[in-house]
Amino acid sequence: MNRNIFLKNYETQENTKLVCPECHDGKLLINKENISLVGYDKQNKESQEHEAFEPEWLKYGFHGFFECNNCNEKIVFAGKSSIDHRYINKDEDIEYYEELVIEYIERPPYIIEINDKIPEEIKQMLIDSFKLFWIDISSCANKIRIILELMMDLFKVQKYVKTKRTLLNLHNRLEIFSRNHPSLEPSIFKAIKWIGNYASHNERINKEDVLDSYALLEYALKEIYNDKEKEILKIAKSINKTKKPRSKKSLYPKKIHK
Repeated sequence: MNRNIFLKNYETQENTKLVCPECHDGKLLINKENISLVGYDKQNKESQEHEAFEPEWLKYGFHGFFECNNCNEKIVFAGKSSIDHRYINKDEDIEYYEELVIEYIERPPYIIEINDKIPEEIKQMLIDSFKLFWIDISSCANKIRIILELMMDLFKVQKYVKTKRTLLNLHNRLEIFSRNHPSLEPSIFKAIKWIGNYASHNERINKEDVLDSYALLEYALKEIYNDKEKEILKIAKSINKTKKPRSKKSLYPKKIHK
């Protein structure tokens, strides 16, 4: 996961490193002709009438679309924009440009990898969370927490204390899950839960916090739903058991009983 591409603001002409959500190969491009800026007329008029006016005071909304440099798919996005500046040479000449703060992407880029082993229910909830990342960061953190609940259901982790039929909370269920899956460090899921809990209580969190959740979740999903490591361990176990290459397991023919 490349955090920087999900944290930065973009310009009206830029080759982003955001991966196309359709072909999962190309990068999303922003072309100026595909972006429409809509000024905050009342606010901008008041700003321009001020004696100390600076271009950076101007505010806009924007809408437009990315274009994939591989499959040419067009992805609608929108948000707010303002004017920023940079120095373009040693003489400190200033260049002004529009900066885009993305607040909505119709089909969002995947923030973490979704492999084919991940159940469809989790996949769809992940995609929903990717969209929320741009719209409402606290709701996004909550959605990731819900993914943990869904995973516990899919793994049939008990919901109740059997003797009292008392509902178990997510923390209890994660502890049960960890006992059944000792190869996965239990602190991974618990850390995701704490971030989700914090967001649930209307406390302000930021994109960095949610990207922490995604990084932890990506690790856990690879550990649980990636069969490559299990297959490698299976190969090693087979070789160690016979103490010879797998192709030599049938080196000696079986005895034929008459």
